[in-house]
Amino acid sequence: MSITQGLREAILQGVIKAGARLPGMPSGDGLVSTPPPLSNRGLNYWSDPLHSFWIEQPFCPGSFCEDIFPLATWNRLLTQCVRDLGSKVLHNGPQGGAPELRDAIARHVRATRGVRCEAQQVIITDGTAQSLTLIGKLLTDAGEAVWTEDPCYWGASRTLSGLGLHPIGLEVDAQGTLLPPEPDQGQDSPRLAYLTPSNQFPMGVVMSLERRNDWLSYARTHCVLLLEDDYDSEFRFNGEPFPSLQGLDADTGSGDSVIYLGSFSKTMFPGIRLGFIVVPKGLAELFAAAGADYDRDGDQLLQTTMGRFISEGHYSSHVRLLRQEYGARREVLVRSLYEQLPECLTADSRLQIVSGPRGVHLTLGFPADVDDQRVARACAERGVTVIPLSVYMVNHVASGVVLSYAGTTVPEIAPLIQRIAPVLAKYVFNMAV
Repeated sequence: MSITQGLREAILQGVIKAGARLPGMPSGDGLVSTPPPLSNRGLNYWSDPLHSFWIEQPFCPGSFCEDIFPLATWNRLLTQCVRDLGSKVLHNGPQGGAPELRDAIARHVRATRGVRCEAQQVIITDGTAQSLTLIGKLLTDAGEAVWTEDPCYWGASRTLSGLGLHPIGLEVDAQGTLLPPEPDQGQDSPRLAYLTPSNQFPMGVVMSLERRNDWLSYARTHCVLLLEDDYDSEFRFNGEPFPSLQGLDADTGSGDSVIYLGSFSKTMFPGIRLGFIVVPKGLAELFAAAGADYDRDGDQLLQTTMGRFISEGHYSSHVRLLRQEYGARREVLVRSLYEQLPECLTADSRLQIVSGPRGVHLTLGFPADVDDQRVARACAERGVTVIPLSVYMVNHVASGVVLSYAGTTVPEIAPLIQRIAPVLAKYVFNMAV
């Protein structure tokens, strides 16, 4: 066992307390090495149960099928940009990000998501975590509360917690995330609310138009800024998606109540580390300057290449192909579940598919008496990763598992479901297998 593995095991077993040290362990040169004590934040991060279940095998989130990606086209554009940029790639880029990419993103989200923005409102980041960190640093102070969904995307809730904020989870129903209660007399509401209205993660619910309008009304009344994470709205397999919350805000109000967050990790490839935010006009200069000061400016070569990839139409073509492929994967996944567990997926079943026909993950809901972490461990022993719904919960309790199919091909899906069907039958239905 390596030092890192030993440290992790000790934390997970509750051995290390804040400020405690592990017994000396031999280092590479034979000397005894004592790791420095972790902070409370370090302990909270490393002891999080999600780490126990995030195993890189089929259905693990963050996976990727590289054969779908148009690598030859990407490499051609990358080579062109190396030549065209020359020595510029050695310098810091302009505040806010490469103008070519900011302009391309603005045009794309206006056309596809109804976002109302100009290029100067687009701020390039290296992903959602950095986007949330920048927002939190500029618009909140440590110790404040922040509204989140419950369950909530792990990266968002942990990033906000890492800033010293206190997430307060709001339950999710069939119309999306419920509104917060009215603040007590003389009390202010939290200043931020994190939402995934186009495909709530991980429940897969689309926020209704009525609920969207209610959220905008609440935000305007109580001076709450809504953070709309539109992380995979490109992948809707039937019907037309609702326009963005940001666009609805601009159409019905001042357009100052929503910050729109986007990322290319699901539509391009996980290693791209490229995201963006669209901020209200009054915040554009501040965010561009602060992003440059806090994080420096990103990879000009990568940003310029991505800008051309979008502008030349390759991105839209690639997303259409992905939408078709992921739709087929989801269809096979659902069909395989019905075939392997036909008596289990009825209207009153203890096992329900709770996510809709969109995105790159499928969520199964269990009754509260089912230990979803036990289910996940049993699936992992069979070579399949499912993430327990319970690890995404903020304040409330729920049971289920999340399966991501972005890195699993159509022919692989049915055999994998066949492999874990006995686990689901045993732990969810108490069936002998």
